[in-house]
Amino acid sequence: MSKPFGLIAVLASLAMLVPAAAQAPAKRGHTVHEIRLDGTPVVSAEGVKVTPPGGSVENVIRRDEAIVDGTRIDVPAKIVVVIVSTGEKSTATLQPGSSVTFVSTGAGELVSTNSGKAIFDIVPKSLDFFRVQSSEAITAGVHGTVFWIDRSESSVAIDCTRGAVDVTKTGYLQIGAETTKVSLVDVLTASGDAKAVYTPTANWYLAKFSNFPEAEAYFSQQVGKARQSGDSYALAAALRNLGVVQWNQGSFSDAMKSENEALALYRQNGSHDGEAAVLDDIGLINYGMGKFNEAIESHQHALALYREAGDTGGEARALARVGNAQSRLGQYDVSLQSQQNALSLFRAVGDRDGEARSLNQIGFIQADRGAFGEAQESQTQSLALFTAIGDRDGQGRALRGLGNVAYGQGRYDDALQSYQKAFALFKDMGDRDGMNKAQLGIGNVRFRQHRYDDALQSDQQALAIAHDLGDRDDEGKAQRNLAAVALEQARYTDANAAAQQALAIFREVGDRDGEARTLNTIGNIAFAQSQYDDALASDRAALTMLRELGDREGEARALQSVGNVALRQRRYTDALQAYQQALTLFQQVGDAADAARVRDTINRINAARQPGSKDAL
Repeated sequence: MSKPFGLIAVLASLAMLVPAAAQAPAKRGHTVHEIRLDGTPVVSAEGVKVTPPGGSVENVIRRDEAIVDGTRIDVPAKIVVVIVSTGEKSTATLQPGSSVTFVSTGAGELVSTNSGKAIFDIVPKSLDFFRVQSSEAITAGVHGTVFWIDRSESSVAIDCTRGAVDVTKTGYLQIGAETTKVSLVDVLTASGDAKAVYTPTANWYLAKFSNFPEAEAYFSQQVGKARQSGDSYALAAALRNLGVVQWNQGSFSDAMKSENEALALYRQNGSHDGEAAVLDDIGLINYGMGKFNEAIESHQHALALYREAGDTGGEARALARVGNAQSRLGQYDVSLQSQQNALSLFRAVGDRDGEARSLNQIGFIQADRGAFGEAQESQTQSLALFTAIGDRDGQGRALRGLGNVAYGQGRYDDALQSYQKAFALFKDMGDRDGMNKAQLGIGNVRFRQHRYDDALQSDQQALAIAHDLGDRDDEGKAQRNLAAVALEQARYTDANAAAQQALAIFREVGDRDGEARTLNTIGNIAFAQSQYDDALASDRAALTMLRELGDREGEARALQSVGNVALRQRRYTDALQAYQQALTLFQQVGDAADAARVRDTINRINAARQPGSKDAL
């Protein structure tokens, strides 16, 4: 089961839980409403640090001062600052010692607490959403609520005094030996469990269960309690938590059922942003099943709702997920554009984890297109960000991306080192999906190093895990790798059977790049059996698709195969033309090893064709 964005924010930002305002103003903002010094109202106060985005820092704040989006306010001792949004739809009371950033204002609002205590009062049914971020791990979303957040270096305390607060926690869920990064939701209500203190760490475990039935039973009980409470918002949150567990154990139909019930609840309540969040979840389930077109449709529907609500963070997540699915369909140009747009939005809202994951996905796309220099830069930036925020799952993904770059450039020792580091990280966390993808990379390297028995072992293990996880696309990749190993071991029947299975899987899930590379493998199998016409037909079909996809490294390998057939058929001019094109592409993508091999073949052909040469071709 493939996990785009490591399931980060699978349930992120469950905040938009009220009907939209009838008509939001074209432009909204925040204004300083009141300043109190030792309890006495004042017109201005020195010592308050106001840091606008891209502007100069001021150490004074004034009553009626406009606070533009992206502004950070640091309040010293003895001073209280009250800030109100347009239409008095929200009020933020910054206590002494607090620090808050007003990230974005529109039909909904997003703020971030950096430290200290702040009190938030939101008029019921006035905003599409109101969300307060506290680090990458905690997000509080409300609908017509009064609550406060007190953030220290080690904890985040939340107290709801009116209405309800939905707290989205991002961390790790361990079920048996498998650990996955997810987001789960707590609901705090003034009439029930009103307070909570969270102590998130870099490797924060939200829950641990000995097996999936135990985990599912626990979250099913939470759904039952929410049903009894009659709180439709709490029920929707509980259903989505249950859906995460069902998704992780490969129970896609059950997960879809849970999410669809949550979707109906949000629509019943008129919560457009909540509806968007569930549609995003449904897209992830479709992605996990290899239904990439359906995933794109769900994410795009969510994207439209996020944009309508002015939810920049939600828009960024939906765009990134659209890009993930587009990439799996081989739509590299549009996928890259989606990820780059998402990257800009993540940076705008200060979401470092989202930024790192978009850079990671951009790096994978660049590597798939053979742009290895650019991919190296993207993955290096991604790794630095993941390391800074302590995201070990992300570090594993970035290391795997760097392994892909080294592999594509023929630096197999470097690639193996990166894949093995990634594998160790994923293994330590119990992330079987991450382990499997690193294992596939290790198998590829061992194949290129002519360690075929080792490659066979890696690929067989990867196939078993992919099948167990229900990840059809990774099953296809493992089958294609097994076909390549069998070919080198002259087991042609086994090679063809594995390649045909891979081809069927890639066509089923719509992975055109996987399909094209498998056609190239089928051509190589036919070539090994002297079936040159069949080999040429497969290689040319692969070449056409790879050119359409912009996969330069794959195109180079297909051209090399076309050249091999032409050489065997003594069509030397055609062979030289194909090899020369392959050489140019290998040089462009930085694959020095394969470029050297092709150059050597070209030199041998030219030498053998010289008058009086006795060299054999």
